[in-house]
Amino acid sequence: MSLLDTIIKQIRSDVPWSDLHVEQDAPVMAMLPGGWAEADVDYEPDHNDLEHLLGTLNKDWQQIICKQAIKRTTQLDDWRVRLTAYMASGGAKYVMSVRRVPVALPTIQGYALPDVLEVIARSRSGLFLVSGPTRSGKSTTLAAMIDYVNSGFAKHIVTVEDPIEFAHARKRSIITSREVGIDVVSFHQGVVDAMRQTPDVIMVGEIRDSETAEVALLAAESGHFVLASLHGHSVPLSIQKLLNFFPGREREAKANVLASHLVGAMSQQLLPRADRKGWALASEWIFNYQRRFTKNAADLDALGEIMARDEHAPYAMTMRKSVMGLTGSGKVRPEDAAAAIDIDFGTGRA
Repeated sequence: MSLLDTIIKQIRSDVPWSDLHVEQDAPVMAMLPGGWAEADVDYEPDHNDLEHLLGTLNKDWQQIICKQAIKRTTQLDDWRVRLTAYMASGGAKYVMSVRRVPVALPTIQGYALPDVLEVIARSRSGLFLVSGPTRSGKSTTLAAMIDYVNSGFAKHIVTVEDPIEFAHARKRSIITSREVGIDVVSFHQGVVDAMRQTPDVIMVGEIRDSETAEVALLAAESGHFVLASLHGHSVPLSIQKLLNFFPGREREAKANVLASHLVGAMSQQLLPRADRKGWALASEWIFNYQRRFTKNAADLDALGEIMARDEHAPYAMTMRKSVMGLTGSGKVRPEDAAAAIDIDFGTGRA
């Protein structure tokens, strides 16, 4: 059996893994709800196995892999598969990451996302941020919001992604999906281009630098509804990270723009389910309805404190409340919850 056949077999299996780690001369590893473990593969791929597979991904792989990772998204049965191949150990070995994504588009209700996202998705303009660590489901959340708009409204949606993870077919909306490195050179340029393409909604797969942060704010300020993701471990920290792309007085000016145009923000993480058959979503969020969080948006401590107030419960959820709810319902084990929010479940104290 070839390495490609082996990967296909794993993709078609019912094992609840999210990622595979394929390394030359090492066991194939799978990311399971309980952590990394050896996959059900009875051999270790060697140099020739990986080179043969790389040749099927890109005919110019030898010239590319010495300079950067090779990324490829393809579809196999009921899954879309994202393959990332690269060199490691000083060029001594090949490594590949494999992530599988369901072909069926996620929905807000089907993935147990907060109901407030349906309200936020109907926004005409402004900025909505989704943050979280790697493998926290940020792309899934954005895809579910895009599908909600696509299913219910006649709009033009432009997505800029690296790579394109979910394939959106036209429903009521026009969908234009652009991939960084293939259709456009960068996220920044993709958003600049998008603003000239008469969009109603712009989705930015990731804000990585000040140029993308600036153009995302500009697009929101110009009357577009912008959905964007970035790495961050809480709503206040993600907003702070966005503003920290800007130095000195420029940061203060961008904070004013953000305060005027922030629709909401969400931070999320995936926790192992108690039965270890998958993951449960924990999330914190704010909905900046009538600008109730605007005054404190750029203040890390103040925003966290105001999110926890009972009077803001319809418009905010803290990660602590979300995780405690999952634990109370038996969906998540206390020890996994404790690791997620740094709380002692013996005393209930943070």
